[in-house]
This record gives sequence, C-alpha cells and structure tokens, in this order.
Amino acid sequence: MVKPPAVLDLDGPEAILPATRPTISYYLVLALLVIPFCAVTPVSWCYVVYSLYTGAVWTFTSKQSVFFAVALAEVGSLSPTHVMSDGKPRGRIHPGVLQRISL
Repeated sequence: MVKPPAVLDLDGPEAILPATRPTISYYLVLALLVIPFCAVTPVSWCYVVYSLYTGAVWTFTSKQSVFFAVALAEVGSLSPTHVMSDGKPRGRIHPGVLQRISL
C-alpha cells in the first residue's frame, strides 16, 4: 500500500528547502525561448536606429524592407503612451473602492 505524501508544515524550520542546481533543461529553455523572446524589442530598436543612421533604409531590397517594417512596427508599439501611466486604474474596480483608496 502506498503512503500519502507528508504535509509540509510551512511554519516550522523544515520549510527551508535545500538549494538545488538548475538542470540542463533549465538552461535550454532559457537559451532557446526566454532570451530570444526578451531580445526582440532591443534588437528591433538597434536595427531601426542603425538603418536610419547609416541611410541603408533607402537601398533596401524588398525582403529587407519587410524586415524593417516589422522592426518598425515593434518599435512603434512601445510608444510612451503605452509605457507611462495616466493615473487611471486599469480593469474593473468598483467606484466605492476608489473612494476608500483616495481618502
């Protein structure tokens, strides 16, 4: 007969778990999924700025023009109006809650 797993007491000293080293799958996911996903915007910015600075944008082939348009769309999607808050709450908040917060 299989015993059920023991319940962890999160208030006691046994709640501290030993540190473990990341496995190879952690590094694979980090290198193949996380870093490329996070690097899209900085690489787009670099490509657009470099293309405009060197003037290469005027001599692009059709394939390079498509890459430039995609990079420009990525750069344009991060306008300051999306980044900065206008002070208005996002989502559904009951007006009574807002009154209690602002008091």
